[in-house]
Amino acid sequence: MHAYPVSLRSLSCAEAEALDRELASLRTPTGQGLVLDLSSVKFLSSTALSRFVVLDRELKARGGRLSLVNVRPSVRRVFGVTRLDALRDGCAA
Repeated sequence: MHAYPVSLRSLSCAEAEALDRELASLRTPTGQGLVLDLSSVKFLSSTALSRFVVLDRELKARGGRLSLVNVRPSVRRVFGVTRLDALRDGCAA
């Protein structure tokens, strides 16, 4: 499965709309998952994190799954701090 790169370096509240546009362009057919390459992302806010949680729920409702790859350690820690380990566990290093 192809990994789609997230082009934003900082996923803060200010970039929420840009992230929404980027994610909206990547909607997949029913039953398919989505792989996002977060190698460029250096910062992840709770707003951006919530976008990934919502996207994961939408994909699961349609039989798919969200996978995050190339996640930097600083961003990976956000998943643990917010107790969203289930979503983080779907991340490949």
